[in-house]
Amino acid sequence: MKEKKNEGKQKLIVICLAVVVLAAACAVFYAVKSPLRGDSDPDMVACTIEIRCDAALDRKEIMENPGMKPYIPEDGIILPKTEVTVEKGKSVYDVLKKVTDEKEIPMESQFSSAFGTQYIQGINHLYEKTDGGYSGWSYTVNGEMPEYGCSEWTVQENDEILWEYTFSD
Repeated sequence: MKEKKNEGKQKLIVICLAVVVLAAACAVFYAVKSPLRGDSDPDMVACTIEIRCDAALDRKEIMENPGMKPYIPEDGIILPKTEVTVEKGKSVYDVLKKVTDEKEIPMESQFSSAFGTQYIQGINHLYEKTDGGYSGWSYTVNGEMPEYGCSEWTVQENDEILWEYTFSD
């Protein structure tokens, strides 16, 4: 009889320990931000970025250059609108650098000490002055062209960044 009583106590102890472990696991799960619950990291911001070269499609000088054709998509979209998450305080340049690295899109830039910002020389083998002295890359955020260089403009939650190859005759 004493053995049955001890056996019952042992089962009760095991059940209590299991309940405690399960409760602790649940507490940890709910204390940590879970993507399943829709939590977002307060130290991160989400934005979108798109890279286009539509203007190059209409430029005879570029399109007749056999060396350029492989790098200019038929629809002018080098990177379709893509959601990117970066740490708060990151710049438009940081977003561009992150996405071109991740997607293996060639991108070259140089820091301009005259303007105190990164200058984008080329994306996807399409460089500044490919179409003359007044061609190159520009960006907009939410449809507006900032008055700051790309490494000076801080990205905000839900910003829509568009990089476009442009030219001026």
